[in-house]
Amino acid sequence: MRFALTTEQREFRDAVDALLRDADGIAAARTWAAGDTKPGLEIWRGLAAIGMHSLAGEYPVELCAALERVGYHAAPGPYPESLAVAT
Repeated sequence: MRFALTTEQREFRDAVDALLRDADGIAAARTWAAGDTKPGLEIWRGLAAIGMHSLAGEYPVELCAALERVGYHAAPGPYPESLAVAT
C-alpha cells in the first residue's frame, strides 16, 4: 500500500495552494464573516476552474489533499459540505 501522493496529485495540491495563497483566503474569510461573500465566491470559482469540484466521488485522495489546503488557507465557503459530504 502506498501512502505518498503521486506526482500528479502533488501538482494539483500545489495548484490549489497557489490559487489560495494568491487569493488571500484569510482576508476573504474575514469579509465573509462580515457579510460580504464576494471574495469567497471568487475563490470558489477559481477552484472550480482548476477542477476541484469534479474530484468528488472518484478522486478521494486528490479531494482530501485539496481540502487540506483549503483549510490551511482558511478559505471561506461550504467546501466540505458540498464537495466531500454530498457525495
